[in-house]
Amino acid sequence: MPVRFYKLSTVPILKALPRLVEKIYESRQAIHIYVPDKGLLKTLNDALWTYTPLGFLPHGVAGDSYEDQQPILLSSALTIKNNAEICVCTDPTPLSVLSSFKTIVYVYEAPASDSFDGLIKECKDALCWEQSENGAWQKKES
Repeated sequence: MPVRFYKLSTVPILKALPRLVEKIYESRQAIHIYVPDKGLLKTLNDALWTYTPLGFLPHGVAGDSYEDQQPILLSSALTIKNNAEICVCTDPTPLSVLSSFKTIVYVYEAPASDSFDGLIKECKDALCWEQSENGAWQKKES
């Protein structure tokens, strides 16, 4: 299973995650955004609607109407309601818990790095990306 890590050091998750999800969404695959923190889930939901004045990312929140038809579904649970094969995870959830997805994308801010180090070591073939000082993504060795 492909695993990618995106370590945010210059841009906060509320700005970076919508842009990353937008790139994934362009592949036309359903996405499950797993956010165990319900406060962050609500804030990310708002961010996906407003992150750019030129558009939005079509999405829903688990528990709302038509969750099974959402191309992007935010949830604090791992029950896959929209047939997503890609999980974007904001928490250092073990890979064994996310095994029902084909691709895992971890997105986290630099202060949480220690929590993700063990996962990175566990994923020998993971792609790791880190922001440079100017916000550009740089590939790092896993």
